Amino acid sequence: MSLAGLYSGRAIAVARTTVCHALSYPMTLRHGIPHGHACGLTLGAVLAYNARTTDRDCRHPRGARGVRDIVARILDALRCDNPDAAAQRLEDLLAASGLAGYDAHDFDDERLAAEAMRYDRADNNPRRLDPGRLRALLAGLRQPSSPRSE
Repeated sequence: MSLAGLYSGRAIAVARTTVCHALSYPMTLRHGIPHGHACGLTLGAVLAYNARTTDRDCRHPRGARGVRDIVARILDALRCDNPDAAAQRLEDLLAASGLAGYDAHDFDDERLAAEAMRYDRADNNPRRLDPGRLRALLAGLRQPSSPRSE
């Protein structure tokens, strides 16, 4: 178990997890949502957001094209044609697992965004984020029929 803990910790440190993890920390701490479930609540929306990176707002060392290449591999693994379909697939997976989606929780989007931005995981995101963009991303999760913006 100790070795498994060591390897999982190294994997997280090396992988430079992104804003899904930064958002999950206050969800787990304040609302008691298990970490994996909390990450899954925003994974689809963050994937769609990152898929739309440009050279102007990209933070990834491989540039916007590198981010889009990574997203393309994820889309292929999910057997989806576009980021919005992948986001929907991930949301459907949560529901099929019996887990409530983002909109079923009573989160304060503004507070959640502000708290998440304090974690270095938010700064790891391949596309630039600020509290306003993050609040908009979270608000979009409350309106599943609307197109994912930015």
